[in-house]
Amino acid sequence: MNKNQKIIIGVLIGLVFFTISYKLYKNYLSQKKKALKVAIKNAYENLLFSTNKAVILPISYPFLNELASALKDNPEYNVSIIGHTDNVGTEQSNQVLSEKRAEEVKNFLIKELVPTERIISKGMGESKPIETNDTKEGKAKNRRVEFILSSPVTNEIIDYISTKNIENLA
Repeated sequence: MNKNQKIIIGVLIGLVFFTISYKLYKNYLSQKKKALKVAIKNAYENLLFSTNKAVILPISYPFLNELASALKDNPEYNVSIIGHTDNVGTEQSNQVLSEKRAEEVKNFLIKELVPTERIISKGMGESKPIETNDTKEGKAKNRRVEFILSSPVTNEIIDYISTKNIENLA
C-alpha cells in the first residue's frame, strides 16, 4: 500500500468516526430536549397553588425541581412562564394573581439555580380562557400556568406547553 492509499484510508476512517460521533451527539441532544419537554409537561400538570394565593403547594415541588434540573441541563433553552386565572373576582385582582403566580414559579426556578436571564414570567389574568367559566371544570382548566420553551440562539419558539397540546408531548 502506498502513501496516498494510506492517507485516503485514514481520511475515510476519520470520516466514519466523525459521522458516528456526530450522530451520537445529536441523539444525546435530542434526549436532553425530550427530557426537558417531559419535565415541563410534568410541572404543568402538577403545579398547584393555595386557593386565591400565589403560594405553590409543596406537592408541586418535586415537579418544579425536575424542571429546574432539566433547564440547567439544557442551557440552550429559555422558558417563559405565563399565569392565567378564571373569572372569579375582579379583572384587576385576577391580573395581579396571575402575575404573582408566574413570578412565584420563576422565583422557585431561580432558587434552584436556573439563571434569571433565561426565565420570563407574565400574567394574563382572565383574558385567555381555554374553557368556559360557566362550569367548575372549565374554571379549573382556566386556572393554569403555561410554559413556552424557546431558543435564545435562533429566537424560535420550540414548544408551547398548554392544555391544548400537552397530550402531544412524550
